[in-house]
Amino acid sequence: MSVKLLLLAALAAGSGCHLTAGPSEPPAHAPAYIIVAGETVPVPFRVVSFIDAQGYSALREHCWFAKQRRLPRRPAPGCNTPKRYGERTTEGMGRRTAARVLANGWDRRSLGERIDLFVLHYDVCSSSRRCFEVLHDVRGLSCHFLLDLDGTLYQTLDLSLRARHAGSVNNRSIGIEIAHIGAYTDGEVLGRFYHPGADGYVWLEVPKEYGPPPGGPFRPARPGLIRGKIHGQELIMPDYTEAQYATLRALTKSLSGIFPRVRRRAPRDADGTVRSTVLAPERLAAFNGVVGHYHLTRSKIDPGPALDWDRILK
Repeated sequence: MSVKLLLLAALAAGSGCHLTAGPSEPPAHAPAYIIVAGETVPVPFRVVSFIDAQGYSALREHCWFAKQRRLPRRPAPGCNTPKRYGERTTEGMGRRTAARVLANGWDRRSLGERIDLFVLHYDVCSSSRRCFEVLHDVRGLSCHFLLDLDGTLYQTLDLSLRARHAGSVNNRSIGIEIAHIGAYTDGEVLGRFYHPGADGYVWLEVPKEYGPPPGGPFRPARPGLIRGKIHGQELIMPDYTEAQYATLRALTKSLSGIFPRVRRRAPRDADGTVRSTVLAPERLAAFNGVVGHYHLTRSKIDPGPALDWDRILK
């Protein structure tokens, strides 16, 4: 890790460059790399990282939008602490790798033996700005990546750190929160955010109280509402945006190159369709690749029935 990157990371973790309003537009010159164990790894898409002035840093040990407050306002169980992330452990890894990490810390090689899951979420916030506020300031949680409506990717933590995003698999996974208002059994909530257009598409407008959105309005990749079942429950939701699919596909490909155990595959049933319910514990323990939050627990339905898995994985 370069001296410059160390200094920038320290600044991101401190209180000297707190942003009170949060970013609204990523810079056109945003770097094309992600940060892995202090190393900058080139990727073919723009990234706004936690060391950038326009970014969001989950390293901050105080609220982002209320600097005077350290603890989250309504913390998730076990998350009422200033620190919104944890350290990955070497539990279950080989003795040599564990000794190397203990002596020198995580590097790309060691992380390649640890990380084998990429977990997809939607944020129920409709913008990455609002998502970071809820995660960091309200719930005391974190996620490695936030994917905004316009395809901008925000990295909030070094991938060597353990984010609080997916319960029992946090230690072995990387997480992403995709900006979307979510899936529902009826259209009442969706009607507050989406408006029908003459072209057959529903157009999203982020409410003003959610803070400045990244432009818009935004059109989902497919027209109308997508229907499907998660855990046997019929749900409807608009699709994600074309820009989100493009970034998500490129990020998945990049992560599978950096971490060989993160294979470009999703859990599938015998007929070849992506599984729409939770994985049994033994199957989850043996699986390595890309999963939805709903594959991990029956209490979650994200990323919902609209996600086009083949667009991401092929």
